[in-house]
Order: sequence, then C-alpha cells, then structure tokens
Amino acid sequence: FPAFSEIQDQPERLLKAFYSVSRLSTVLSFPAYAGLAMIAPEAVEVLFGEKWNSAVPVIQALALGGIIESLLSANACLIVAKGRPQWVLQVQVARTAFALAGILVAVRWGPAAVALAYSLSAYLIFPFQLRFVRRLIPVTARGYITSIHGPLLASIFMVACLLGSRIALAGMVPAAPFLIGSILLGALAYGGALWVADRRLPSELVDMLRSLQTAPELPDR
Repeated sequence: FPAFSEIQDQPERLLKAFYSVSRLSTVLSFPAYAGLAMIAPEAVEVLFGEKWNSAVPVIQALALGGIIESLLSANACLIVAKGRPQWVLQVQVARTAFALAGILVAVRWGPAAVALAYSLSAYLIFPFQLRFVRRLIPVTARGYITSIHGPLLASIFMVACLLGSRIALAGMVPAAPFLIGSILLGALAYGGALWVADRRLPSELVDMLRSLQTAPELPDR
C-alpha cells in the first residue's frame, strides 16, 4: 500500500507495480490453498483424528475461497492508495450481501455448503472489484493474466500431480506418510513448474525485497 501511494501519480510505474504485486502475492497463496484442499483429508486425520473427518469438506471449501483472496487484497490496496476507500467499502458490502444470500440458500445442505457459498462470494465480487481497478489504471485482460500465469499454471500442475498420486496410491499408504509425501511432491511439482513457466520471478522477488529495504519511511501523522 505505501509503495502504491508513492507512485500513484505515475500511471506507467503504478501499472507495472500492480502487475508485479499481483504476481508475487499469488506465488504462495495459490499453491498453499490449492495444496491445502488436496491434503485436507490426511491433514485432518493426522492432526485431529478420524472423528474430525467431517470437517474436511469445510476446509476444502474455504481453501477454494482463499485462492483468490490475495488478488482481492492487492486490488483493494491499489484502490485505497489511489484515494478511493469508499470503493473498497462498496465491494465489501456487496460481498457480504452475496455471502449472506448464498449462506441462506446453502444452510439446508450443511456446513460444507455454507463454507462453499462464502468462498464463492469472493469469486462473484472479483470482477466488480477489478472494474474499479481498471477505472484507476489501464489494466488489460492480457496483462493481468500474464502477470499471474506462472503461479496459476504451476498450481494447476501441482494439483494434477497430487491428484494422480492420490488415485495411484489410494488405500495403499497410511495417512501420515501420505501427507508428508504429498507435501514434498507438491512442493517439488510447484517449484519445478514455476521455474519453467515464469523464470523472471526470482529476479522480481529480489528486486521487490531490495525496494522494500530501501523505501523511505512515511512521516508520522
């Protein structure tokens, strides 16, 4: 947010910074939440015991919503930095309305359906929030998709690998070893795919860390 504020009157730099922040914010959030959805059955069994297995669908549904939360946060930061906090409030009100409506419909099907309804509200509100962003900076569909394509493709590949291992080893490996193996497999699959899909990412991470270290402190108000 402070970084956006410092360059809010420089459209080209702000657009580039927005794409970079969107990309970097998904580097961990995409695989973390997608991976959590995949390993939730074993994680719950190992950490809490089989009696908590009914919580697995709820965790998976909430993880689905978590995938897009980092993008919503990046969008909100830019909107606030450009002096439009009322737009963020409007988005939050609309999201709450979508969530409440979905929950009222889904409650008859249980906690997992309620969690899914809440998560879907994030996806429903995302295009409206992005429209606000496009009123402030010239974001294009191609530029936006390009900025997050690396983490997105790598996460899809990771999920495919985890799903394949689950199908191949169904019922053959105890929960704890399968959980550890899935975490290692997911990390290797994601890291390798990300390196192939977006080789510029490591240098961008280094540049961002350097900019954070050298950024001037904002004066106290």
